[in-house]
Amino acid sequence: MSRRKRKKRRGVLGRREQPARRRSRKDLQAAFDRVDTLILKGRAQKAVELLEPFLETYPREAELHYYLGYARAKAGDTWSAISSYERAQELGDSSYWLPLGSLCLEVGLQVHALRAFRQAIRHQGDFPPIGDAPGIVAALEEDLTELAHSLNLPPERAEKGLYQMERGRRALAENDFSASIAASRQAIQLLGDWPPSHNNLSLALFWSGQPEEAIASARRVLRHDPNNYHALSNSIRYLAWTGREDEAREPWARLKAIPISDDDTRHKIVEAAAVLDEDEFVYRALRPLAGTGFDAARTRGALELTVQEQYFLAAAEANTGRRGGGARRGGGGAKDRPGPKKMRNAREAGPPGPGGAERFPYFYSVDLLPKSEIEKLVALSQRRDDLPARRFESEMKRFVSRFPQVIRMAEKLLIEEGRPDAGIDILMVIGTPEAYRALRRFGQSQLADDDTRLQALTRLLEAGEISEDETLRVWLDGEWREVQLRAYEVQEEDEEYSPEVAELVNQGIEAHQKGDYDLAERLLQKALKLDPGVKQAYNNLGAIHAHREEHDRAKEMFQKALELDPLYPIPRCNLAAYLLQDGDVEGAEAMLEPLADAPPHHAQDIAFYSYTRARILFRKEEYDATRWALRAALKASPDYQLAKDLLERLNRVIPLLKGFDSLIQRQRERNQAKRARMQAKLTTPEPTLSEALSVCTKDALTGMARAVLPPGGWTTLRKAELLQEIVEALRDPDTLKLVVGQLSDDERAALRQVLKEGGTMVWKDFDARYGNDLEESPYWNWHVSETTMGCLRLRGLLAEATVDRKRLVTIPSELRPLLKKVLD
Repeated sequence: MSRRKRKKRRGVLGRREQPARRRSRKDLQAAFDRVDTLILKGRAQKAVELLEPFLETYPREAELHYYLGYARAKAGDTWSAISSYERAQELGDSSYWLPLGSLCLEVGLQVHALRAFRQAIRHQGDFPPIGDAPGIVAALEEDLTELAHSLNLPPERAEKGLYQMERGRRALAENDFSASIAASRQAIQLLGDWPPSHNNLSLALFWSGQPEEAIASARRVLRHDPNNYHALSNSIRYLAWTGREDEAREPWARLKAIPISDDDTRHKIVEAAAVLDEDEFVYRALRPLAGTGFDAARTRGALELTVQEQYFLAAAEANTGRRGGGARRGGGGAKDRPGPKKMRNAREAGPPGPGGAERFPYFYSVDLLPKSEIEKLVALSQRRDDLPARRFESEMKRFVSRFPQVIRMAEKLLIEEGRPDAGIDILMVIGTPEAYRALRRFGQSQLADDDTRLQALTRLLEAGEISEDETLRVWLDGEWREVQLRAYEVQEEDEEYSPEVAELVNQGIEAHQKGDYDLAERLLQKALKLDPGVKQAYNNLGAIHAHREEHDRAKEMFQKALELDPLYPIPRCNLAAYLLQDGDVEGAEAMLEPLADAPPHHAQDIAFYSYTRARILFRKEEYDATRWALRAALKASPDYQLAKDLLERLNRVIPLLKGFDSLIQRQRERNQAKRARMQAKLTTPEPTLSEALSVCTKDALTGMARAVLPPGGWTTLRKAELLQEIVEALRDPDTLKLVVGQLSDDERAALRQVLKEGGTMVWKDFDARYGNDLEESPYWNWHVSETTMGCLRLRGLLAEATVDRKRLVTIPSELRPLLKKVLD
């Protein structure tokens, strides 16, 4: 793709810019020149980072948006580049139609490209020659006519349907799944059973948390076109990733029989083979296109392997034990995948794969769930201690029902990616029978190391999913063993010495606790004369010397206690504390290491050991683990002040943890106060759309635009401009139909009820029937509402008003007749 030559700017006679503004403009022009140089040097992403800060100062500078689009395209971010080009054109420069059309054509947005080239021809007098644009338009229109004829549709209707299909594809690429669903459904209404729109819809449904609907959509395609390789491949992914791999084998039997005739067919068939771990099929499909077989493949019309396919081939070679031939492959994929050197070593050594896996995976945890949903899962997990148990269980169950592949994602973390703690924690916090079964499968497998598998089984024991009298077959020390797990119970300290010695020790400890250190020392020394093997005496003498700041002597006493019992927790923890005091975190860890295999049993020992571990973890900035250790300490000794103090400190310095509950609560109160003020601004039960939306913040309107407007072209608008765009869009019956198409059955039912009551409803009555959104974030630009009230407000379909001191929900007046027609 070539970059259009930058036009020279004319000055305005008699107008003098302010010096600061002139310097900024000069900086902008210099940035354009710098971008040219960076792109020539292959540093397009650096060019993007250079230009993006200028958007705040020059949001309506067409040339800036064009240059940013050009840089994004060169950096490989084609979809963002198209949005930038569109914004440049919207700002009034018709010369941008041509590069916009070229970019759309590159990514297969043929109707977008056709419309852009038509505009370029229409404005051809405004800029230099347009090259072969008329020929491109003629070819695209011929293709469109042929497709319309094959679908038995008028060309105009076919063009409208294809445009909506491409909108759905764009939204899918930008992870705007709701918009993709709405556009795809509009395309289906226009194009009928033509498979591409249905395939886009099924993908958007799956990634938006509607797996059953996605599977049904793919099967609908297959009823009309049994060998549609997109629908077969998609259905295999949906079924396998939601735990129904046996069902996925039926479409795979049909898919693998389809001849690979072009790149698209190959990619979809190989993708399905990778989902099912069909290593030999992946290898045989891709190997002829790499190395010595590549030139021959090109003569058949095939293109070079994609980056993903290069990784697939490298993994297949490793999993099948093949060596050589692929040493240059394996890199360039997701950042969590192994790089070329690691993959090359794998091919040379053969299986097993990374982490504790027996094979190299084709997909990683980040491939199974959208990033936004992973963030929601993390946020929900962090609220576990703050929510009522029943509510947390309900929200987690709902999340898992929407994204059942989260179980597989956790298994990948646990087994394949060397992050067992994360995988175990996710499965435990999910807490469904499926999650527990996955953890048990791992614990009773031969994957990973003994300690990790025992950790998984112990967590199940603690959760009551394994009973202590249950015999488990576990792989330990290289062989299968029958074992019964035991939970460590807090025990009372027992007496191991003669009555006289025990009495002296107890008196010494009592004197120590009362602060009479001299008496305590005499009693403990007397006990040692009677029995030199009293470890508690040495430990308490060490504590006395530490109080006197005789630290060398204190360390000597603690060491003597350990000589008597190397697994005595308290002196070992005391020595670890000295190492921490000296800044030797590794030494402190090493000091506690023997206790990891023989954890203490007595309450005081458990508390001190857990507290010392927490101190080490805190110094290592492993804050989640610190919290768990402190919980263990306080469980053993609820009044343990040192642990309480460290927990308070932890809460004070880690914003995401529990210590910031008060801050979060204050923010919630501020949000609700702001909401109350907003509810009071509208005082009519029949506000216009402009009146209803004018009370929203720019942030809220930006989030609303994402739900209402097509992607691109509005992100830099001012509030008033954005409000007008949304109002005009919602007043359009076709757009309103698309917006309503995004709603759930409950949300449509709520709208019907408000319309039935004349367009307004008492707020409390609506809340009692459909719930409210007061607990949700008001920052719609960053938070997608999940409540009925919030979803309707987010789309501008419902507003709040206060009339005669009564709070109402109301549908903007001009939407009421339109919604009645749409909802009928």
